[in-house]
Amino acid sequence: MEETTNSTGIFAEMEELAAAIERDPAGMAGSWARWRGGCFDEVRVDYGSGMGDYIVALAAGNPETLFVGVERELFCIVKAARKAIDAGLANVVFVPSENRTLAGLFAPCELSRIYINFPTPYPHARDADKRLTHLDNLLECRGLLAQGGQLFLKTDSVALFDFARAQLDLAGYRIGWQTSDLRVERPEDPQTGYERRTIARGAKILALEAEPTGLSGTPEQTAALSLFDYLPEDLESLDYVPLDMERSVRSAIDAKRRVEEGRRRREGGR
Repeated sequence: MEETTNSTGIFAEMEELAAAIERDPAGMAGSWARWRGGCFDEVRVDYGSGMGDYIVALAAGNPETLFVGVERELFCIVKAARKAIDAGLANVVFVPSENRTLAGLFAPCELSRIYINFPTPYPHARDADKRLTHLDNLLECRGLLAQGGQLFLKTDSVALFDFARAQLDLAGYRIGWQTSDLRVERPEDPQTGYERRTIARGAKILALEAEPTGLSGTPEQTAALSLFDYLPEDLESLDYVPLDMERSVRSAIDAKRRVEEGRRRREGGR
């Protein structure tokens, strides 16, 4: 009963916040620049927009651009839409999407920029295709970007960053700019809620901009898929572990210790 009540409450809030929520995004494909009677110079997407802090801040500073936040979690959509309405913004809209793909929501070459901020790392190889920075997803994104369009990535995970760079290379993107400390190089870049929490824990934010270039044929996946392949062998030497990878890293450390303890017991019993 509680779950039903909560769901009903969320849908009621979404109706209340309809001015900043598009419930039929597929019907807008190819027409986003004219959303709600507007005439926007360009359309940008925040892919996994969370609570909306980032995209709302960008929209406030770029009224000529339409910002579209795509998010799976409805409670995040509600929080983000309320922020946009409270800020009086008419150039930001949020889209509930249960899929891990932008396919069907936008027309080819419709977007000038795609932001991927702190995507879930899914550290194990078996889940690699769920990552927003996986080859298959990057190939799909490049078809949606207009000529000169860019993909922007932020993460607190060195492993995911290195994996993403390998995937971008396979998908035919050219990395034009990258940094291992975004807050130093671009302190004006808006922060997400997650970003503020990680910085408070000592994280340095990695970021890059990449642009699709020529691509001949269908690329094959040749990169290592486990994020542990991008981490040092001695996991205990890590100065910082991303929030989304803490459990997996701790499990790997514990498993290694159990193996070493078993080996020592066997050797001691000889």
